[in-house]
Amino acid sequence: MAERTRTQRTLCSGGCGLTMWVRVTQKTDPVCVSCRAERIEHGKVSTYTYRKCRCPECRAAWSAKCNESQKRKRRALGLLKVKSCVICEQPFNPHGQQVTCSPQCRKAYSGKVGDHRSRASFFGGSFARFDHAEVFERDGWICGICQKPVDQSIKYPDPMSASLDHVIPLSRGGDHALDNAQCSHLTCNRQKGHPLA
Repeated sequence: MAERTRTQRTLCSGGCGLTMWVRVTQKTDPVCVSCRAERIEHGKVSTYTYRKCRCPECRAAWSAKCNESQKRKRRALGLLKVKSCVICEQPFNPHGQQVTCSPQCRKAYSGKVGDHRSRASFFGGSFARFDHAEVFERDGWICGICQKPVDQSIKYPDPMSASLDHVIPLSRGGDHALDNAQCSHLTCNRQKGHPLA
């Protein structure tokens, strides 16, 4: 059998050519079982973009591709940085000024887990009730972090106001007890963060 060249006709007439052209260019039904389309591979980006399938699998594939593309762009611009969560210390990619990796850690960080009792029980520490002023008086109103005096007349939210610092942070399993508490400046306490040492 002789090989066909490019100039040879593959269809018998212009009518068959028109029929073939309509078949090739005709758009197929874009959706899966619910949209009655056949022979579509779901969970692929090409199915989402070219076949216009909007099933959950195809949407998830498209979303994952978009997220990866955004990460590549942010990485190229130097915007994608890995931070460690201030609560659980797990690495994560922050959005803006985000400091926690998950909603659970966000609750713990923002205080929605709440007061010292809730935070101590959340992180596995014990809780003892005492007055903060008792600790401040015991320490002589001296910051346990910077060793400078704390002014009693300055009120929260001033950075130099008195703050209760936990020597072993509650987020590291420390107890809310007199022997684990010390007087500090609010700014010193915030800068200290959650280290063990």
